[in-house]
Amino acid sequence: MLTRLRNVWRPSNFHYQHRLARGGGFFEGWYFKLVDAEGNQPYAIIPGVSLGADAHAFIQVLDGRLGNSFYHRFPLESFRADRDAFRIKIADNRFSSEGLSLAIDGTGTAAEQRIVGTLSFSPWRPWPVTTTSPGVMGPYSFVPRMQCNHGILSMDHGIEGNLRVDDRNTVFDAGRGYAEKDWGSGFPAGYVWTQSNHFAEEGVSLSASVAHIPARRARQARRRLIRR
Repeated sequence: MLTRLRNVWRPSNFHYQHRLARGGGFFEGWYFKLVDAEGNQPYAIIPGVSLGADAHAFIQVLDGRLGNSFYHRFPLESFRADRDAFRIKIADNRFSSEGLSLAIDGTGTAAEQRIVGTLSFSPWRPWPVTTTSPGVMGPYSFVPRMQCNHGILSMDHGIEGNLRVDDRNTVFDAGRGYAEKDWGSGFPAGYVWTQSNHFAEEGVSLSASVAHIPARRARQARRRLIRR
């Protein structure tokens, strides 16, 4: 319980540690946007877990240049997360605020894709976290039973290293990165999202999103919270 309370102010951490054994229709995923220095090769790497009737861990890979997407499934038991820090592991793949390491061999599976490589990140620039506003959702971070929670983990950071995706190697030295996450019982029915940290002036970042959520349920939950 104490870890769950602390994680309200630590949006990058894994929130559903208590749900791993019980399941219950929850998901949690981390979104890493990776762009090389020239801006020619953008990737999005999304590790996460889906808890429910078909419980499993996953790593989704989106190639912005080719416009394709691959979904790599893993047994739920292959997922590990630190309780008090953002460090997660799915099989031989590791993710943290310091970087990521991928060793995916999808040969012979539904996702015919192989990825190997290691990237390191410069210090993240997270969305400010305060006592009364623990992240981009502000006071709504305290509302229980929100259908979907959102966190911006780093508006901008540097990247060093390389990734080999099938037969294509990309060097990310002096590249730019962005990281966010979502967790909850279901993804919004509809949403609009945009983000960029590639501007002429270094350090400038933009992120905006609008989503349709069951607001009535959220208001009822907020009223219950206030009454307590």
